[in-house]
Amino acid sequence: AATSYALKRLGFYHTQPEEESTSGRKAVARKRQGIIAASDIGCYTLSVYPPLLALDTCACMGASIGQAHGLEKAGVTNRIVSVIGDSTFLHSGITSLVNAVYNEGRGTTIILDNGTTAMTGHQGHPGTGTSARGDKAPRVIIEDLVRGIGVRDVNIVNAFDLSLIEDTIKRCVETDEPSVIIIRGACPLHVRGKGKPLTIDLAQCDQCFNCLRVGCQAITREGNEIRIDAALCVGDRCAVCSQVCHQKAIRVK
Repeated sequence: AATSYALKRLGFYHTQPEEESTSGRKAVARKRQGIIAASDIGCYTLSVYPPLLALDTCACMGASIGQAHGLEKAGVTNRIVSVIGDSTFLHSGITSLVNAVYNEGRGTTIILDNGTTAMTGHQGHPGTGTSARGDKAPRVIIEDLVRGIGVRDVNIVNAFDLSLIEDTIKRCVETDEPSVIIIRGACPLHVRGKGKPLTIDLAQCDQCFNCLRVGCQAITREGNEIRIDAALCVGDRCAVCSQVCHQKAIRVK
């Protein structure tokens, strides 16, 4: 959620005036003024939908890095990032990163490493040290792998630190060499357990609804009041909502 929210903020749309089309329907042209985010196949692909609207492309497993590199070589002037999960990167994303490094690309690859194949049922993959059958297996260290490919700018970031994620993306996209950001944090559906519960101080809340834009299913709106469903919230293990609340109305109970 933190990565998607950061990309939403960094990749904003500019809306052109409405123009009458040949069919008589008015069309609104939208252009990315900020970062373009090429997505891949995984749970994170849901960030293409409202309220996040953080991603721009999606084709097939492993395609995001190649798409981002292709956009760069085609002359697209926006800064471009590719977003890919750990299991998808190891499945078919490596070759595209090799190609981007070999052909002197400058794009940023964001690898969302939650230590499991979450999309299809939390199976093991080569980066977990566990086989698909649950047996112990050799483990691929992703940061060592990308350094071996030739990436020198490798960053490992906490998946729930919104400010650090955003700052790291901003820095990486401005460099003239390939960069990789490994955003690491456990999938809350895979590693069970709750932190300290969060609550909303309704007297402090100014109804800006930034917390709703995170896309968390535990946060709901009733009229002009925001509620956190304690049964769905993992508490301060995540706390991305509290990081986007400028009123500091979301806090530990």
